[in-house]
Amino acid sequence: MEYEWLPVLERLAPNFEPEDVVPLEYEKSLILGSFSGILNAISASMAFLFPKQEMWSNYTELFLGMKPWVLNTYMRYCALDLFMGGISQTRPIHDLLWGYVDPLLEQFAEQ
Repeated sequence: MEYEWLPVLERLAPNFEPEDVVPLEYEKSLILGSFSGILNAISASMAFLFPKQEMWSNYTELFLGMKPWVLNTYMRYCALDLFMGGISQTRPIHDLLWGYVDPLLEQFAEQ
Protein backbone atom coordinates (compact mmCIF):
# COMPACT_ATOMS: atom_id res chain seq x y z
CA MET A 1 0.00 0.00 0.00
CA GLU A 2 2.84 2.39 0.85
CA TYR A 3 4.48 2.13 -2.58
CA GLU A 4 1.24 2.48 -4.51
CA TRP A 5 -0.15 5.37 -2.46
CA LEU A 6 1.58 8.38 -4.07
CA PRO A 7 1.24 7.29 -7.73
CA VAL A 8 -2.49 6.70 -7.22
CA LEU A 9 -2.96 10.01 -5.42
CA GLU A 10 -1.06 11.83 -8.15
CA ARG A 11 -3.36 10.21 -10.72
CA LEU A 12 -6.37 11.37 -8.70
CA ALA A 13 -4.73 14.73 -7.81
CA PRO A 14 -7.18 16.98 -9.66
CA ASN A 15 -9.74 16.01 -7.00
CA PHE A 16 -7.53 17.08 -4.08
CA GLU A 17 -5.85 20.15 -2.69
CA PRO A 18 -2.03 20.10 -3.13
CA GLU A 19 -1.48 19.65 0.61
CA ASP A 20 -3.59 16.45 0.56
CA VAL A 21 -1.15 14.59 -1.71
CA VAL A 22 1.38 13.52 0.91
CA PRO A 23 3.39 10.33 1.37
CA LEU A 24 2.06 7.64 3.67
CA GLU A 25 4.34 6.71 6.56
CA TYR A 26 5.47 3.09 6.68
CA GLU A 27 4.00 2.38 10.13
CA LYS A 28 0.67 3.89 9.19
CA SER A 29 0.57 1.87 5.96
CA LEU A 30 1.14 -1.35 7.92
CA ILE A 31 -1.82 -0.61 10.21
CA LEU A 32 -4.15 0.66 7.45
CA GLY A 33 -3.30 -2.25 5.14
CA SER A 34 -4.02 -4.89 7.76
CA PHE A 35 -7.20 -6.62 8.87
CA SER A 36 -7.56 -4.04 11.63
CA GLY A 37 -7.54 -1.31 8.94
CA ILE A 38 -9.21 -1.06 5.56
CA LEU A 39 -9.18 -4.83 4.97
CA ASN A 40 -11.68 -5.22 7.80
CA ALA A 41 -15.21 -5.17 6.38
CA ILE A 42 -16.59 -3.22 9.34
CA SER A 43 -13.82 -0.61 9.14
CA ALA A 44 -14.28 -0.30 5.38
CA SER A 45 -18.02 0.28 5.91
CA MET A 46 -17.35 2.84 8.61
CA ALA A 47 -14.97 4.67 6.25
CA PHE A 48 -17.96 5.58 4.10
CA LEU A 49 -20.58 5.92 6.85
CA PHE A 50 -18.67 8.29 9.16
CA PRO A 51 -18.31 11.10 6.56
CA LYS A 52 -21.93 10.70 5.49
CA GLN A 53 -23.04 11.20 9.10
CA GLU A 54 -20.38 13.92 9.64
CA MET A 55 -18.65 11.93 12.39
CA TRP A 56 -15.20 13.37 11.64
CA SER A 57 -13.60 12.61 15.00
CA ASN A 58 -14.59 8.95 14.76
CA TYR A 59 -13.10 8.77 11.27
CA THR A 60 -9.77 10.32 12.21
CA GLU A 61 -9.55 8.11 15.30
CA LEU A 62 -10.25 4.90 13.36
CA PHE A 63 -8.00 5.74 10.40
CA LEU A 64 -5.09 7.37 12.23
CA GLY A 65 -5.77 10.98 11.25
CA MET A 66 -6.29 10.33 7.53
CA LYS A 67 -8.49 12.77 5.61
CA PRO A 68 -11.74 11.04 4.59
CA TRP A 69 -11.84 12.26 0.99
CA VAL A 70 -8.29 11.03 0.34
CA LEU A 71 -8.57 7.58 1.94
CA ASN A 72 -12.08 6.93 0.59
CA THR A 73 -11.03 7.87 -2.93
CA TYR A 74 -8.11 5.46 -2.63
CA MET A 75 -10.45 2.71 -1.38
CA ARG A 76 -12.79 3.33 -4.33
CA TYR A 77 -9.81 3.09 -6.66
CA CYS A 78 -8.81 -0.25 -5.11
CA ALA A 79 -12.34 -1.63 -5.37
CA LEU A 80 -12.90 -0.57 -8.98
CA ASP A 81 -9.50 -0.94 -10.60
CA LEU A 82 -7.92 -3.76 -8.65
CA PHE A 83 -10.83 -5.92 -7.56
CA MET A 84 -13.40 -5.40 -10.31
CA GLY A 85 -10.96 -4.90 -13.17
CA GLY A 86 -12.03 -1.33 -13.96
CA ILE A 87 -15.32 0.35 -14.68
CA SER A 88 -15.51 -0.91 -18.24
CA GLN A 89 -14.20 -4.01 -19.89
CA THR A 90 -13.46 -4.67 -23.55
CA ARG A 91 -14.20 -8.05 -25.09
CA PRO A 92 -13.46 -9.51 -28.51
CA ILE A 93 -16.37 -10.15 -30.85
CA HIS A 94 -16.04 -13.91 -30.31
CA ASP A 95 -16.68 -13.50 -26.57
CA LEU A 96 -19.66 -11.22 -27.14
CA LEU A 97 -21.25 -13.60 -29.64
CA TRP A 98 -20.46 -16.95 -28.02
CA GLY A 99 -20.17 -15.96 -24.38
CA TYR A 100 -17.34 -15.69 -21.90
CA VAL A 101 -16.62 -16.37 -18.26
CA ASP A 102 -16.25 -13.23 -16.19
CA PRO A 103 -13.14 -13.57 -13.97
CA LEU A 104 -14.83 -11.94 -10.97
CA LEU A 105 -17.84 -14.27 -11.13
CA GLU A 106 -15.58 -17.26 -11.69
CA GLN A 107 -13.60 -16.31 -8.57
CA PHE A 108 -16.80 -16.19 -6.52
CA ALA A 109 -17.99 -19.53 -7.91
CA GLU A 110 -14.71 -21.22 -6.92
CA GLN A 111 -14.97 -20.06 -3.31
